[in-house]
Amino acid sequence: MFSMLCIGDNVVDINYDRKKIYPGGNCVNVSVYVRSLGYDAAYVGVLADDAYAKLVRDVLDSHHIDRSLCPIKHGETGRCSCKTINGDRILTDENDLGLVKSSPLLISDAILRFARDFSLIHTSCYSFIDGQLEKLKGLGIPLIYDFSDLWDEKKIAAVCPNCTYALFSVGNLDNFNQNKQLLKQVVDKFNCELSIATLGADGAWVYYHDKEFFLFPYNRSGKVFDTTGCGDAWISGFIATYQCERDKYRSYTTAGTSDFHLSDDDENDFSNGLIPYCMHVGNYCAAKIAKTDGALGYFVPFADWEE
Repeated sequence: MFSMLCIGDNVVDINYDRKKIYPGGNCVNVSVYVRSLGYDAAYVGVLADDAYAKLVRDVLDSHHIDRSLCPIKHGETGRCSCKTINGDRILTDENDLGLVKSSPLLISDAILRFARDFSLIHTSCYSFIDGQLEKLKGLGIPLIYDFSDLWDEKKIAAVCPNCTYALFSVGNLDNFNQNKQLLKQVVDKFNCELSIATLGADGAWVYYHDKEFFLFPYNRSGKVFDTTGCGDAWISGFIATYQCERDKYRSYTTAGTSDFHLSDDDENDFSNGLIPYCMHVGNYCAAKIAKTDGALGYFVPFADWEE
């Protein structure tokens, strides 16, 4: 059965307009979304010993996500805030992402042994483990890295040799068009299997073996309740489905008699058919979260909060 290990960040989002506190963070979100799709998921990341960390622990536990290898350290959970000022939605990092940044996770031998049982590993630029990616690559397990919008040519060159899949947030179609050739290098130069970009309301793009795939989001012109977590939901649906089906393909085609063989063209044809379907799975996962209060639908109102 397909399973994903998410390694890295956890934060809380404090929405001062709604007066609610939400647990989240890229890797926490992805683990919950993958679990919600019916797959096994686990999370490993540094957890603080403050009251905010309890929200993170509670949401992981409520979805039965293994967090047994999370080190707990004295310090603060990262806090991101949202306020509307003069009609503008202002997002702010309140404490420089807390312990996840100031005391990053050490990829120990125990974590490496644990990781061997998973089909796919997910991490991100907010996990602050770039210098340890080679350890994870050595496991021979596919790894997806989420660059968010913190990427340039130097960062891509440093990270992508250790990844199977690379994900980028490019904001909109204009920004994507300005950077498309660089994003193609992820596959053409650094030999990742897929280069993936989310473009917000302008959709998503995937590049595989000289072929480009593009899909607009569902409900593109409709109203949404909250876009928090939509990008994480999209990639969770896309990559979990893609990796699961690729694993099935490889297990089926390597089983049986030794004289049975499918060519590279056969495998490429399979992927070329699979990618559009997986993009649609990503779309409906994102559309579901757009109707949700916060990234995970889990929160504590200010009135009930106790530190």
